[in-house]
This record gives sequence, structure tokens and C-alpha cells, in this order.
Amino acid sequence: MGKALTLEQKPSGLVGIRTRLDGLIALKSAAESLALAPNRKATRQLAGPYQTRLKGRGMDFDEVRGYQPGDDVRNIDWRVTARTTIPHTKTFTEERERPVLILCDQRNTLFFGSQVRFKSVQAANIAALLAWSALRRKDRVGGLVLGCQEILEFKAQRSDKAVLKMLAGLDQLNRQLQPTNPADDSNRVGFTEALTDLRRIAKTGNSIYLISDFCDLNQDGLRQLYEISRHNSVTAFGVFDPLERELPPDGIYPISNGTDQTQIATGGSTRRQRYREQTQQRVDSLHTELGRLGILLAEISTTENALDALGRLFKRNRRRARSA
Repeated sequence: MGKALTLEQKPSGLVGIRTRLDGLIALKSAAESLALAPNRKATRQLAGPYQTRLKGRGMDFDEVRGYQPGDDVRNIDWRVTARTTIPHTKTFTEERERPVLILCDQRNTLFFGSQVRFKSVQAANIAALLAWSALRRKDRVGGLVLGCQEILEFKAQRSDKAVLKMLAGLDQLNRQLQPTNPADDSNRVGFTEALTDLRRIAKTGNSIYLISDFCDLNQDGLRQLYEISRHNSVTAFGVFDPLERELPPDGIYPISNGTDQTQIATGGSTRRQRYREQTQQRVDSLHTELGRLGILLAEISTTENALDALGRLFKRNRRRARSA
């Protein structure tokens, strides 16, 4: 008989089957090394730390160019004008705000894990790191936490208190998760409903992060995502467990929900290959559907360090932005 696939672990806030609020709060210091890399220019008409292509009187000097009718005469660069004998004016880039909205899934399909931590715990870790990193950049942070029976909404604000409130809500819904039969989930809140709420609060120029296993993302949800992504930067984090991608070697394995225990037989190589192909098809389809909307899907395993995974992703995004 093989080793158990799912073992009850003593949670520390970053591993195990449950989140701990103090663990999520402790990620604030770790997030100092994480630099978010937005994919688009901000457009919201509020002051903030992101530069726009709009020219005007702002905080940062942009360039000197030839004077054009309508330019503010107060911005004329008299030194360049005297040297060239042609009127030149200084232009500035204005700063605009890019609020960060996080949609974190805490439903029963994420209440699973075979190694290190449950998917729901990993999703919470990602959300906490994103929130603390955004606040460090002086962004307003808010969003939605999707539970089995309710959706908690948090207004985007620029304060530790706002992030703490969101993390407390996340921890609250995580602790409500219980092992259930999928047939008992008929009344659960769907991902489309959460996206509908997200579309309502996400107007224009937001950085939006979706954290889920996307098991019930359907065409209605994709239509909502299309509308959201038209005016916002959207990144999706797909949380998965290795056991969802690859069955272990042939054998009979005990598996537990923390209370009851049963056994599963993984079958021979043919069955494992068929399982691998079917799961890969689902993953490829999700990449394709989101890719059509211009949404990057970053996959993060329950066995990975969330900080390292996010750091690699945003480092790649910054390289792409510099080469674009």
C-alpha cells in the first residue's frame, strides 16, 4: 500500500488545510520584494503613481518639443528657444491611479491538496501577497472573496486597515470550507456571479487579479470577462494540485478528508495516460479561452512558494514591457 495522498497537517498559515490570519498578515514583509508589473497604461482620472501617455502639467518632466498652438506659454523652454531661435515647450507626464482589485475563490473545489497545502490556502497566499505589494506601491486595494454561499465585497482603499479587513474576510470564508459531495453544491455561488459583481465595481483602468481553479468558468463568465478586460488589465492565476494533473504510479492509495478515509486505485499506465491527456486538454482550453481575451493565465501549484512564483511572473512581464 502506498503513502496517503492527503494528510491532515498542522497549519502554519502558509501550509496545511486552513489559512491563518496572522500568517496572511505576516506576508506583508515578504511582499516588499514583489513588484507588480501592470500590462497597460492607467486611464483613471485620479492622481496616483502610474504614468500615462497624456501630456500636460504634471509631476514628471517628459520632453522638450516644438511649440504648438494652444500650448501653455508658462511651459516654454526659453534656453532651447534662444539657442534654436524656434519656440520650444516642455511637456510633462501626468500621474494617474491604477486601483488593484483581487477576486479570490474560496469555494469547495479549492478545498483539496495532496502535498504541502490545499488549493484554498495557496489562493489566499497569492491574494495576500498581491494586496500587500499593491499597497506598498500606494495603490488602492479592494475586491471580492468568493465563498460557497456568499460573495464578500471590499471597497478599494489605500490603507493597511482595508487590506486587513479583506484578509479577515478571506480567512473567514476559508474556515467555512468543509468536505462535501459535489452533488451537494448545486446551490453554491457560481464564478459567473462573482464576475458579474466584479464588472459592476471595476469601471476603467484597474489592475485586476483573478485567483481560482476556474473549474466552472463558462461562456457566460467569459462574456463578463470580455467586458471587464476591455477597459482593465486582467491577470488570472490558476491554482492547481499536482494530483489533478498526474496520477501516482499504479497502486492502491488511502485518501482522507480529515475525518473519513477510503482508498483509490490509480490503475495502469493506460489509465494514467488517459487521465493526463484529459486534464491537459482542459488546461489548454482554459489558456485558449482566456488568451482570446488578452488575459494571461499563470498556473501556480500547491507545492510552490507563492512569493517565488509571483516574482518570476512579474519579472517576465517587466522584460516584455521593456522590449515592447
